[in-house]
Amino acid sequence: MLFILRLCQFDLCENLKIGFILDIVKILQKYHIEDYLTSFKTNSLFPSKEKWKFVCKKAVRQHETSHWRMRLEQHKDFSLFKEVHNSLEPATIWKVAKIRPDSLSLMKFLSGLC
Repeated sequence: MLFILRLCQFDLCENLKIGFILDIVKILQKYHIEDYLTSFKTNSLFPSKEKWKFVCKKAVRQHETSHWRMRLEQHKDFSLFKEVHNSLEPATIWKVAKIRPDSLSLMKFLSGLC
């Protein structure tokens, strides 16, 4: 209820755009998923937790991959790096840590060492 109240106040007060609703709007805009908020405001519809999680992960992955590729293309210093790392994915260290959570502290140490 508090979220809906703040959202209504945010929409009504043009000169008073502060608080956590502004933060939410900025994040949604950054990842180009603000349509979900618009849909919620007009139809009171919002995806399930699982679907929303999927949408967010996909949007963040697309944004970060695009940003990463743009940086590689803009800087000549990355020409060799671009040949070695042609896709954006987690390092093997973090993949192992996800499979074997008991090794997380060791993987953090190895990551820092690298």
